[in-house]
Amino acid sequence: MTIRATPPLPETEIQAEFPDPGSEVFNFDRYLRGVGPVPASVTQIPATFPLSWDDFLNARKSTPGSVEWTDPGRYEFVVPPYATMTVEVNGAGGGAGSSVWENYGAPVAASGNSGFPGEESRFLALVGGGGGGGGGGIGTGARTASPGVAGTPGTALGGTTNTPGGGMLGGAGKPYLTGLGPGGSGGNGGKAVRTYTVGEPGAPVVGEQLFASVGVGAAAGAFPGNQGTNGQNGKVRISWT
Repeated sequence: MTIRATPPLPETEIQAEFPDPGSEVFNFDRYLRGVGPVPASVTQIPATFPLSWDDFLNARKSTPGSVEWTDPGRYEFVVPPYATMTVEVNGAGGGAGSSVWENYGAPVAASGNSGFPGEESRFLALVGGGGGGGGGGIGTGARTASPGVAGTPGTALGGTTNTPGGGMLGGAGKPYLTGLGPGGSGGNGGKAVRTYTVGEPGAPVVGEQLFASVGVGAAAGAFPGNQGTNGQNGKVRISWT
């Protein structure tokens, strides 16, 4: 429930949203933020006097919740009341390279094509970089070849924990029919994670409009050999208490 947005405001609505088992009668002075029944996460209510009835208009308790985006795109997020908020940003995976193509009778097997790099994902200062594309299988001679080089891991920035290559998976390379020269696997995206406490410097402000972006998983390299798999799309997850 949310308290009404316009006055007059009956005390019963305040009591319903913020029950006070510590007092048998309604005591307005106990309703400072973080003192009695109003949790510290409800930042619109003052923590010190003066305290007015209008401070409670449109107020509500924080309710634990989460949201997750896995389809590429840009998403709006209106910050709810919260005590702590954890943000996890995962970059998209790189595409795998294609294998060599064994052209019988040719002096050298044809080398495969490289996969493409994945896109970054972001929210606030958190960035999960996309993984690099895997290299194509390398022809070294007639019916001989080497595997393609694996794609580089995506970088990560802005979190209290930043893990290169800890994000979404890169694509897997496949060999040619005879097992020759598989394409290199795509690099995993990076992952950045941070937990905010409401009111701390840099923390999301309750009610503000923010945006998250989710990167596209990269395509695998095509022809001349077998095509591997695409990298996974990025992901942004936000949870709060």
